[in-house]
Amino acid sequence: MKQKFVILKDKKYDQAIEAANKALVKTPNHRGAVMCKALVFISQKKYIQAENELTNLIIFLEKNLDDNDKTGIGTLAASYANRGIIKDRNKKYTEALKDYIKALGIDHEAVAGPGLGTIILNYKFKSSSVRERALYLNEQLQLPEDERILIIKELDEGQVMHKPGKL
Repeated sequence: MKQKFVILKDKKYDQAIEAANKALVKTPNHRGAVMCKALVFISQKKYIQAENELTNLIIFLEKNLDDNDKTGIGTLAASYANRGIIKDRNKKYTEALKDYIKALGIDHEAVAGPGLGTIILNYKFKSSSVRERALYLNEQLQLPEDERILIIKELDEGQVMHKPGKL
């Protein structure tokens, strides 16, 4: 499944979808393939398709996940975090906050965000972690609506999608 993420990183979206679909034919509900498709859709700003993939993955994992499956738990947390990002980008801040909190409660390490080296090499701006964004949203949502600052373009552009380490 790592190959799909390399293709995704190189923005070869059609190839990534094709590889994910092949994996899904062999293994329906393959969590890595479903996550790959969701990340492609997020990258292409096809948020409805991405949210559908993530919601289906969440439902599947919550029904079938073994308590000892650390990769599966990380995938579930990443699914909630990525769905939160979609909701955040669509200005559904209360719903985004709920997904961020759920992700953190499942596996806060899996959604901690990129390490410093990744940030230095790949991002123009520092990316906020799921935890930082959740705290910020919570703080802003407590304010009167006309005092809230929920979008900071430079910081929001640095928000990264999450994928578990071993798919």
